[in-house]
Amino acid sequence: MNKPQYLFTNLSSLKDNEELNFYAQMLQDLQEEALIWRVSYEYGGQRFYIPNKVTEKNLKAHPLAKYGTEFFTWLVDNYGGNTLTIPLGMNNTYKRTQTQAEILASRGFTYNQIARQLGIHYSSARRAKRRNSQKTQSDLFDS
Repeated sequence: MNKPQYLFTNLSSLKDNEELNFYAQMLQDLQEEALIWRVSYEYGGQRFYIPNKVTEKNLKAHPLAKYGTEFFTWLVDNYGGNTLTIPLGMNNTYKRTQTQAEILASRGFTYNQIARQLGIHYSSARRAKRRNSQKTQSDLFDS
């Protein structure tokens, strides 16, 4: 099995700044990616208004400021004045929940029953029931 070379390099043996810079940049990239996955895991699917500027009040009150001033400043610089929907992360349960909602809809559950059972919105349950009825109707014509 070929193992990535960088995982087994002894950092004390680095001979030049170029190689050291490469590893430092790689570590920085991994830290940034881990932060993005963490934000996505904790807030995926939720919407937040991003203020136009960073203030002490925003740093104390805004939920996304808990990830640090540098991250929050980056958000403000790139998305300030807009509402941002945080992307769903690796633990995306949307497709699984959608499938479960369609199964419950096919069994005659009401919108409210589906919403309560799965912890989703009434409107999401309604969409699932609509998708299920469209599938059923198209199945009639597939024969």
